[in-house]
Amino acid sequence: MYLAEQFLKSPTLNPPADAPVDYGLRDEHCWSGDHANINAISRLTYSNRFIPAMAAHWQRTAPSGADTRSWRY
Repeated sequence: MYLAEQFLKSPTLNPPADAPVDYGLRDEHCWSGDHANINAISRLTYSNRFIPAMAAHWQRTAPSGADTRSWRY
């Protein structure tokens, strides 16, 4: 993870990465980014937490004129 973070923050990365890096307690593999719950619970909420973030990214980075309304409901 530390090497991935170093790569993502590299000033020579083109285009620059727009990626947050967040660390958990280092006590579990595949930490999901949920600071409030252990993985046994947080893995049940992946869709609820990540799909809105992905949709926002797709809207922000969509090509000019792309249809970004028909798939949001």
